[in-house]
Amino acid sequence: MAIIRWRPMREMVMMGDEIARRVAREMRDTYSDFDEHTTSWRPMLDVSESMDSYNVKIDLAGVKPEEVSIEVNDDVLTVSGERKEEKVSDDQDTHLQEIAYGKFARSLRLPMPIYSENVKAKFDGGILKITLPKSEKSKPKRIEIEK
Repeated sequence: MAIIRWRPMREMVMMGDEIARRVAREMRDTYSDFDEHTTSWRPMLDVSESMDSYNVKIDLAGVKPEEVSIEVNDDVLTVSGERKEEKVSDDQDTHLQEIAYGKFARSLRLPMPIYSENVKAKFDGGILKITLPKSEKSKPKRIEIEK
């Protein structure tokens, strides 16, 4: 039999964290119905640039492709959608919940114009990869020096 040290302050902090999580979840569920644009979480993203395009990777693990919307308007990329929470049975208790659920939206202003008609997107292992080709005007041009 092991002796376990009782830490009352740690338990109080853990209880306070649990109460805060439950209140936040209740507020989200209550008020998200009123505003369609309310977001519950923000997925992380990476943005890189090559000579021909901007490349955006967004972490959307657990989100189905049909629940994601991608829009480009005036050189602003907006990705929105929803990660739906899996319902647990009534005989199961949740001890820890760190995965965010609900609606999300991320907008990113691109520094240069792009060809919005040629934007490509694909899901790969829970990562949404978006390729935004640069317009010809925005691509750097190499100028040769006359000799």
